[in-house]
Amino acid sequence: MTKKRIISLLLILFVIVAFMGSYDVEGIEDLAYVIAIGIDKSETNPDNIKLTLQIAKPKDKESNGTEPENLSIECPTFDTGLSTLNNSIDKKINLSHCTAVIISEELAKEGIEPFVLNLSNNTELRPTCHLFISKNKCEDFMNTVANSPDFSSGIYTATIKSSLSSSYTTESLLYDFYSTLRYDIKNPTGIYVGNTKEKAEILGIAVFKRSKLVGILTGTESISHNILKNKLETCSVLFPNPFEEGKNMTANLSLAKNSDFKVDLQGDTPHITCNIFVEARISSSQTTNDDYTSEEELDKINEALNTFLTTSIRNYLYKTSKDFNSDVIGFEGALRKQFLTMDEYSSRVDWDKFYPNSEFDIKINSVIESSYLFRKH
Repeated sequence: MTKKRIISLLLILFVIVAFMGSYDVEGIEDLAYVIAIGIDKSETNPDNIKLTLQIAKPKDKESNGTEPENLSIECPTFDTGLSTLNNSIDKKINLSHCTAVIISEELAKEGIEPFVLNLSNNTELRPTCHLFISKNKCEDFMNTVANSPDFSSGIYTATIKSSLSSSYTTESLLYDFYSTLRYDIKNPTGIYVGNTKEKAEILGIAVFKRSKLVGILTGTESISHNILKNKLETCSVLFPNPFEEGKNMTANLSLAKNSDFKVDLQGDTPHITCNIFVEARISSSQTTNDDYTSEEELDKINEALNTFLTTSIRNYLYKTSKDFNSDVIGFEGALRKQFLTMDEYSSRVDWDKFYPNSEFDIKINSVIESSYLFRKH
């Protein structure tokens, strides 16, 4: 066989192999891209779930952007529901663009570990998908989102970014929730959401004890959570004006450096010291006086802000420890480091029993930056 014939056969073989693969290539127009997954309890069968997929469909050629379509089905598992919905439409469902997994509060109270494990093992679903817990039925929440005049395929990510910038919730990724359940010593959290007929919104943080929902933190309580978790970006807080009773001041807060804590065990009572470092800028004041340039007046403002933050953070900590018995900060990890072996720790400490007995010492170190409100005109 001549060299020329060998080259010709190799070229023919290359072309055949290349075109064989082309039969399996799926174009964008052949795929139905899911942007959100909703999981509710079944309305008819206690052993089933109600699965809702929100698909972003391209608008007609004359319009830009996407429009939503919600597909719902009652099914025994996520996989069977996904398969059935896949067979009911003329496109193949694709999860690679999904940004939100939404689970109803009703279902979350029973435990969501099976769903988290199942979804985390789905190779199409991104680990950076956000985990929402819905006060209402997921289907209703997703219908409200679909009817939003601002709807786009990135609506969930945009909404989260807005709330994170004000620290009224905390980031909760599907992979992080899975990792916390499997390997971590702290309890996981989710993004708590709700809706009316007109509006869907983020309401705070869903607190879990392992895989079961045990309580809710409001937007303002979420600020304390983010301070202790070193996740605070910036936020505004309203605190009492130290110069005029019944009046308030507004401070914009950010972390000066990471918060830290120390845990000492006395009997079955953990004594937890939290050192918190914040920077504050006073942005407004309900007062007849706008001249607070003296050191004495600035000290009074600083003291009032420290008192407010101390009370807020202590209330948050007692709520999560005594009411929820859920260590979402990771204090147990600081205590474990004091023991040489896990056997020694396990024989001495029953954290689930001890944590509700915790006593907290909050130490606020705040610095008030200069502001135009403190200058004479």
